Parts: sequence; structure tokens; C-alpha cells
Amino acid sequence: LANCYLDKVDATFEEFLKGEELLRQGAQKGDDNAMARLWAMSKNEEDILYWARKIHKLHVKNHQEYPSLQTEFDLAADLEFGWGVMADLREAKRRYESLARRGFGMAYFALGVIYEDGRLGRRHRPAAMRRFRKGAALHDPNCMIRMANYYMKSGEEHNPVEAYRLYRMLSTIK
Repeated sequence: LANCYLDKVDATFEEFLKGEELLRQGAQKGDDNAMARLWAMSKNEEDILYWARKIHKLHVKNHQEYPSLQTEFDLAADLEFGWGVMADLREAKRRYESLARRGFGMAYFALGVIYEDGRLGRRHRPAAMRRFRKGAALHDPNCMIRMANYYMKSGEEHNPVEAYRLYRMLSTIK
């Protein structure tokens, strides 16, 4: 509901404030998406650090209480983006690789983006595409979208049939 108020094209100032209040309520109840949106909306460094630390503490708590691949991924993302901890892209990459070896599709997407953007040196499109392909094979929606778009727009591997197959599979994922 908060996002509906905040993303409304012709939102009034009162609607924006209502959306922000709803985000704060969600964050108080432990919703990390609400915390992340408040973090992104923050204007001063104190608020930015406050929300980053809250997100990281929640991820650590969740991982201790319910160790799972998702909470491990959240901790890797904290390291990648510096949410509540000192950013360490190499450590985040190491954790993503560990998750990918265990079949966690979102980790393949994160690795693909790191290689595609060249955040560890130079851009490496073939390495990125290998990660996106593996994630798509595990039915990670982000990887599937990236691969479908690649097949539609790429001169190297233009394959509209494969793109259509991926788009069709995506339409069945909830």
C-alpha cells in the first residue's frame, strides 16, 4: 500500500506522507523491503546509516534464527552494497559463488550483474551471460528476463524462439 501512494504519478504531498508513514509502520514490524525503501529515500547521512544498520541487523537475526539460502543471500547483498557493514565486493562475490554452487538462482543473477558491470575490474560479458544462463536454468526470474532480452536484442546469439520460450515460462511464474 505504501508503494501505491509513493509511486502514484499525480500523488499529492499528503499521499506521499501517508506512503512514508505506511513504510515506517512496515519497517517497525520488521519488513526489510520497507526498510530498504526508507534507506533509499533518506536524504541525510544519519538516516541512511540508521536504515542500513537496521537492515543488516535484521538479516543477521533472520539468518541466526532461520538459517537459509535467502538470508545468506541477504547478508551477501549487505556486503555488496554496504548496508550496515563496510562494503566488501570481493567477500560478497565469494558468498554469491557459494550460494550459486548450492543452486540458489538469485546468486547467479547477482554474479552476472557484477561481471556485466565490471565492478571487479573490467567488464566480462561472456562470464555474465554464463551466470545468467545458469540462473535461468534454475528458473530465477531475473536471469530468465535477462536471457530473454539478450536473445531478442543480441546480434551474437539472436534467438527469438528461445526468447519466446523464456517469456512464456515467465508468464507462469507467480
